[in-house]
Formats: sequence, C-alpha cells, structure tokens
Amino acid sequence: MNTQTETVSKTLIASRLIIIALAYFITARMGLELAIIGSYITLIWLPTGIAVAALFRWGYRYGWAVWLGAFAVNLAIGSSAFIAFGISVGNTLAPLLAVALLRHWQFNYHISNWRDVPIFVACGTFSMMVSATGGVAVLVMGGLLPLSAIVGLG
Repeated sequence: MNTQTETVSKTLIASRLIIIALAYFITARMGLELAIIGSYITLIWLPTGIAVAALFRWGYRYGWAVWLGAFAVNLAIGSSAFIAFGISVGNTLAPLLAVALLRHWQFNYHISNWRDVPIFVACGTFSMMVSATGGVAVLVMGGLLPLSAIVGLG
C-alpha cells in the first residue's frame, strides 16, 4: 500500500469514528429528552440502531466511537465518571454482541429470506438486554436507582 492510500484509509477511519460518535451523541441527547426515570432511562434509544448498523457495515474497530459517544453523552447529562463509564461499556457491548450474533447466524441485511427476521429480532432482543441490565446495575451501584425500584427485588 502506498503512502497516499494509507493516508486516505486513516482519514476515512478517523472520519467514520467521528461520524459515529457524533451521531450516537446527538441521537442519545434526543432520546434522553424522553427519559422516564431521572435522566437515564428511556424507552426510545436510537443510538443503538445507529451503532449496530455502523458496526455491521464497517466493523468492530468502530466500537470505540460508540463508547466515546455514550461516555460523552452521559457526562453531558451530569453523570459521574463511574456512571458514565459503566453505562457506556454496556452501551458498547450490546451493539458489538448484536453484530457478532448477526454475523454468526449469517444474517442477510437485505432480509431477502424469512429466516432473517427471527434472527434479527432474537439478536436485537438478547444483545440489548445486556445494555439494559448493565445500565440498571450501574445505576444501582452508583446509588442513583434504589434496589427496591427493580421489579421483584428489594
């Protein structure tokens, strides 16, 4: 590979990292405007869809952009570094897991076969439980959500 091609590749990678982090941050801020508990828990979370699409299309190396966007948005809403770090880890692991499962089960993003629909639903459901469970656990550990607020516990 020549120097010009390497520069273009590095520029493209850097551009994608920035685009993903900004898209995650902006859509997360919009989603958090609809928060149902404090400023952390919302029923609508577009950034995950963006993260899954970007990671599925461009690869796992862009997971850092997802983490950065999630970390930045949590700091922007006043989270402590502990809360922001913990939530951003879960928000990154979930899309990475979704993409790994989609690839493992040979999901066709054109959804050209009915078998792709249950694969998509199952992968999305399972992987997003990772993010939700991790987020709740971090909020409980950080003292922002009482254990008694979790249904069936406390």
